[in-house]
This record gives sequence, C-alpha cells and structure tokens, in this order.
Amino acid sequence: MMFRLPLLALLLLAALIAPTRASAEDGYDLWLRYRPVEAAWQSRYAPAATELVGASGSATLEAAGAELQRGLSGLHGQPLPTAVGVTRDGAILIGTPRSSPLVAGLNLPLERLGAEGYLIRSVRIGGHSATLIAANSDVGALYGAFRLLRLIQTRQPIDRLDLSDAPAVERRVPSSRSGSACVGGPTSSTRSVPSSGPTWSTVGWRSTARPGW
Repeated sequence: MMFRLPLLALLLLAALIAPTRASAEDGYDLWLRYRPVEAAWQSRYAPAATELVGASGSATLEAAGAELQRGLSGLHGQPLPTAVGVTRDGAILIGTPRSSPLVAGLNLPLERLGAEGYLIRSVRIGGHSATLIAANSDVGALYGAFRLLRLIQTRQPIDRLDLSDAPAVERRVPSSRSGSACVGGPTSSTRSVPSSGPTWSTVGWRSTARPGW
C-alpha cells in the first residue's frame, strides 16, 4: 500500500490540476496537455471516441473519466460527451464488474490481472463497436485510461485492441524525470516507459498484447 498510494496520488493530482498548469514544452507537456494529433490520425481516432460510458461511482473512476475527456478532447480536437449506456459506435466504456453492469455482463477474464491490472479490448455492445477499459479495481481502470491515452499519443492503432497488463507484485514505483528508477532483487524485473512522459518502474510486471500492438 505504501508504494501504490504515491502513484495513485500523482495520477489523481494530474487529472485535477493539469488543465490549469502552465508547463514547459517538454515530455511532461506532452503527457499532461495532450497536444492535438495530426489531421490524418484525427480522422482515424475520432470514430473510436464518440462517447464515454461508465466513468462514475467513485472519485477514482471520475478522475479517470475526466482525464479521458480532457485527453481525448485535446488529442482529437473535439469534445467527448458522456452517456449512461453505449448508444453509438465508437463508445469508450470504463469500469469494473462492480461499478458497471455492462462490464459485469461481458464475463471478462479479469481474475488473473490482480487488483491493479487492466484490460483494454475492442468489443461490440448492443450492436455497437466500443473500446473497453476494464479492471478489478477503480485504480486499475485509472491505469488503463492512461494507457489508452498513451497509445494515441504515440500514434498506435486503437481499432482492434486486445491487451492487458498485470503486476506480478502490486507495487509501482515513481521515477524521476531524468530517468527510470530500478528496483533490485533477484526476482525483480524493470520495464521503463520512454522519457517523453513521467516514468515509473514496475516490479514483476507482465504485459500481454495481440501481436503487432
């Protein structure tokens, strides 16, 4: 718990204060301010982000939803409306089986993800194409929201997603802006996020994704 709280606080703080923060044009600017993608990429991403569903029920889920709205609006150049259900193609559904009946009804393989893991998958709900961000906990859903935004920031396709991340040990350690923290020990492994944004190391982190993503 001592290791999880600082990162959760960082993400929540970023979601709350980033809209009013004046920062230098560096990697943190890219991560927090969500500069628009090129027109060609906007035409690809916009149909996959038409409405946001499920971002309510807790402060953490609301923060995740607020960050998705702010991030996608900035990256795509158009607002992302909210909805109580999936009503059109391109919906983004976020939540846990406990917070969302829609997520619970999909019978997802979430057990292996642990408390902080998440799943991002392209699905069909009610006849509509949608992007699902699902987790066992609200914190996991928050991490998934940032992962989806990161995919767009790095110009990755998001129309056929099927990926999941799960910590073997539920501990994430924030790193400095200048580099990545390393966690030692015979059973530890370190995966570093590129320095274009905040970096953190994960201990025993497992990632699975469809080939090509």
